Amino acid sequence: MNNLSQRDADKIKDILKEVDNQVITTKGCKIIFPVRFETVGLATVGVDTSFYGLFRIETLDGNYYAIHNMMGYLHSDPDSVDIVTHEETQEPYYVLTYQPGSVVIKTIDILKDNNIIVKVFKEFISRGKVPFYVTYMDINKIFDTCDEFAGASLSDTMEAPTVPISIIARNPNDINQYYREIINEVDMFNTPPVYVPASSVNFSATSALTKITGSYFYTGVVSAINNPTNQTETIDYILRY
Repeated sequence: MNNLSQRDADKIKDILKEVDNQVITTKGCKIIFPVRFETVGLATVGVDTSFYGLFRIETLDGNYYAIHNMMGYLHSDPDSVDIVTHEETQEPYYVLTYQPGSVVIKTIDILKDNNIIVKVFKEFISRGKVPFYVTYMDINKIFDTCDEFAGASLSDTMEAPTVPISIIARNPNDINQYYREIINEVDMFNTPPVYVPASSVNFSATSALTKITGSYFYTGVVSAINNPTNQTETIDYILRY
């Protein structure tokens, strides 16, 4: 996981080739994704290796990489599997290595499974667990291929799935500020957002009333005291009226 590597999809496409409904690598490559994907049902690493289609794929020397982003499971046959700890996040990641001529994807025919949408939503949105290689632009596209590869759609409009993402993405220098409010002022690659769990009372509830009237009263009270706000929601007006 070279921090100095360059994102270049064309370079990665050049080392991949489709042959007999499979994808092989002509010069070798590596696929990287979090070990926790296996814990939440988004990957299986072993005799029959499969994983969720949001991963980092890079050249063997690590100089170039791209992000694969699709809502489905891919079956693979790596030559070797290692676990590497990401230096900044201290989170373990699987590194699947493929030598030149190896099969990267066993079949390009994807079995549609709409259960993956729920798992991805829980992991990325509810828990705010976003891999280091996923940019703000990438995460806003994770649900784009639901209908094509998972056989279901989150909404009739493309904008709807991006709403919860805009809520959990925060300013890395002020976690109480939405990232969307500073997006035009920063370089998204050098100043990426941090993500908070949508299920967190501390960050998702935006007024004192909504914090203390939820399912986690004690946590809500502590949050209301530690992070006071003057913001008033519609529910506040209704109850006061």
